[in-house]
Amino acid sequence: MTLTIEQAWQKYELMIYSRCKSFNQSTGVEYRDLIGRAKEAFMKAYYKYVHKPTEEFGKLLYICVNNALKGYTKKQNQYELPDLWQEAVEPEYMRFEDILNSLTTESKNAVLRMLQTRKKIVTRTAFSSLMKNNMDYTYPTVWKCMKEIKEVLRNF
Repeated sequence: MTLTIEQAWQKYELMIYSRCKSFNQSTGVEYRDLIGRAKEAFMKAYYKYVHKPTEEFGKLLYICVNNALKGYTKKQNQYELPDLWQEAVEPEYMRFEDILNSLTTESKNAVLRMLQTRKKIVTRTAFSSLMKNNMDYTYPTVWKCMKEIKEVLRNF
């Protein structure tokens, strides 16, 4: 049995608004614009579902909404990046250099080494194992560096 469009909307409306809110918070794109794109994706997903009801509608809808929001936010953020660099990134980078210079030599070397790995997300475990295994820091030195870096990040 296929869902009517009203039943589908009632059942999945909360998921759609939740995905839009998540994308709004992570990208800064207007919430109302995201809702519009998500509703378009809902209509496309429902059309696909009606013509191929073998797939579960919730899964199909989730994929369609996510892809639509990813594409839209990517397109929106392309045009804003040059302005953001001038207004936000450049002054923060200058501040980052000052903060980096205020660290002890061991901490500064550890931060620079981690930045060279070019990982987008770094866990505390990965960072401490890098210092212990690759940089031959002792446990007390690792602990001291982690404490110092954590304090700097809290104040940043």
